[in-house]
This record gives sequence, C-alpha cells and structure tokens, in this order.
Amino acid sequence: MDKIDKRMMVNQLIYDLNKKVIFPGKWDPYKILQILKAPKSGSWKDKTVLDIGANTGGLSIEIARLGANVTMLEPDPLGRSLGMSISFIKEIIETEKLKITIIKEGLFYANKLKQHDIILFLGSIYHFKYPHYCLDFISSLNPKELFISTQISNIDDLTMQNRLSGMLPKGHIPSQFKLGGYHPSHKLFRLMLTSAGFRNVHHLNDVEYYYPAKQFPELTNSAYYHAILNKAVDPEAEKIKFI
Repeated sequence: MDKIDKRMMVNQLIYDLNKKVIFPGKWDPYKILQILKAPKSGSWKDKTVLDIGANTGGLSIEIARLGANVTMLEPDPLGRSLGMSISFIKEIIETEKLKITIIKEGLFYANKLKQHDIILFLGSIYHFKYPHYCLDFISSLNPKELFISTQISNIDDLTMQNRLSGMLPKGHIPSQFKLGGYHPSHKLFRLMLTSAGFRNVHHLNDVEYYYPAKQFPELTNSAYYHAILNKAVDPEAEKIKFI
C-alpha cells in the first residue's frame, strides 16, 4: 500500500466568526457557498441539512451559521479529513451554539437517519465504484432538494471516463486501486440525476467547466448542480433492473 493517499492532502478551510482561517486547507467554503447560493426557499435558516462528504466541516459550519441544523457525514472510511479537524469543530459548536451533529459512519448509514430537507453531496460521487447506485441511494433518502458536485469530462456524449485513464497526475490514486472512480459528461450526469428521480436539474456554475478547469481555484469540483426530488427510487430495485 502506498504510504500517502494524495487525495487526502487537501481539505476545506475552517474560518472563525471574523473570517480568520483557524484550520488551513485548499477548498474555501465561502467560494462553495458563492456557487450554491441558497436553497429553493431562499434561506438556509431552520432547514435540516445532511452534508455527505463533509470533509473537515468548513462548509457545514458556515451553513449552520446561517441558521441551518446540519448533520455532517464523511464517506471516507478512514475519516482522515474529519479526523484532523474534529476538535476544532466541537469547540466551534460549543462556543457558537451551532446546530451540528457529527456522524462518523459512511454514506450508507444515512438511511438510518431522519429525513432532511436538503442533501449536500459534494466532491464525493466520483470516489465510488458505482456512482449511479449512489444517486439512487441519495434519492431514497427523500430530500426535498439536492446540491451535488462532480468532476466533468470534456467528452460531449453520454459517456464517463475512469479516473485512471490519464485524467489524474500519476500517483494521485494509490496503486492498490485498479479502478479510480468516474468522471461523467454533462449530458450523462444530468440523465443520471433524472433517472434517480430528480427534476429541475440546474447547473450552478456560470459556464460549463471540464476537469481540471474550475470556476474558482478554491472550489473542489468543475461542476455543481441543484435538483428537486420528483419521486424517490428504490436503489435495490434499480440495481437489478434489466434495460
């Protein structure tokens, strides 16, 4: 096994109330919020938010500061990013009386939680071997709204590229992984979302960016989307559906 997993060498910044950085990182929650803007209702206040892929918690903290009740969940099975920042988060929660719950289990623990108004699934889907199953699972959690981001390939077709097909720097993914997750095209990703029961899929970036390009260097991904759940699907039934 490689000594260092380079995917975990970048983290979300954490700011204090005076916008001073108290935990260093590369991804800026303010820039991410600039892209996400606000939920359909126009405000994060009093919304229940499940942040899947919470990383170090920087974005969860900022959304909680806007009045949301946030549940943080990090799919990384080793909890590396969250493990580094959890003491900072707990201190912020106590000092500012924020409504944040930290869940240390992975993605598929989420079906044991209560329903949330909004799910954030940012910077995570391309780390899974079966991305479409993940979208079906997210749908089954029955959120009213979804914010999701991914890396997008520049192929203008209904295709996706494996991340080991020359898209990433050599050594970025540890050598024990024979598949590296997938980057879909814009067209395919929109269809994947609608197939998972979502509607009104809206691209949030100013223009279409393709990996490795991003609207801001402080963003995690090349493409951000918002969608409304039309009808939840059954991920287990979808998994064995013959097409």
